[in-house]
Amino acid sequence: MHQKKPKPAYDLLAHLRKPHGLLILATLVGIAGWAIWTFYWSARV
Repeated sequence: MHQKKPKPAYDLLAHLRKPHGLLILATLVGIAGWAIWTFYWSARV
């Protein structure tokens, strides 16, 4: 059988298993957390 190209979602998961993929993921989570935290405190004032 001919093997098809991996699906984008699977390709993304495989990419995130790499150390630099995890670094990007951690950065995105960090930015999101910082933005939510900043918004939360500015909304309280």
